[in-house]
Amino acid sequence: MPLLLLSNVYNKLGRNSLSEQYLKEALEFSGRENEPSLPTVQIAYAENLLRKNKADSALLYAFKAKEAVDKNALLAQQYTLYNLLAQIYENKKQFQEAYQFQSSAMHYKDSLFNTAQTQQVSNLSFNEHQRQIDLKNAETAYQNKLKLYVTLGTLALAVISLFFLFIRNKKQQK
Repeated sequence: MPLLLLSNVYNKLGRNSLSEQYLKEALEFSGRENEPSLPTVQIAYAENLLRKNKADSALLYAFKAKEAVDKNALLAQQYTLYNLLAQIYENKKQFQEAYQFQSSAMHYKDSLFNTAQTQQVSNLSFNEHQRQIDLKNAETAYQNKLKLYVTLGTLALAVISLFFLFIRNKKQQK
């Protein structure tokens, strides 16, 4: 994955030859080591090929990535891949296939955002529950402090009373 990151950096800097070199090395390494990041690298390589107007080669790598991505069912990767496939087919002027893959990409995007929204609702629910617990804990802490102060006040009053009783008792004994 570090090779892919280096490739992205050099691509953003406009140093396309270095970017492509690191991308090829990442592809070779990921394929040789059976890395779980192989589909990500294949997608990046296919995007690179598409930028160079090599749609057929890009399609080959995209379909290689599709096999692994469909098995793992990672929504973000599926969205990226199907969107890329739509772009490739659009580039090849095969609009029916481009439409099919674009529809699938939108389905994955909707699923991805629905998952994110569900997560946000769960987080809000959890935060509210946590807030209620914190309020209850604060109320309990206040009650405990109040009990402590009452107990200490009573104890102080008892000590003072005993002190005066002791002094009075001493005066009566004299």
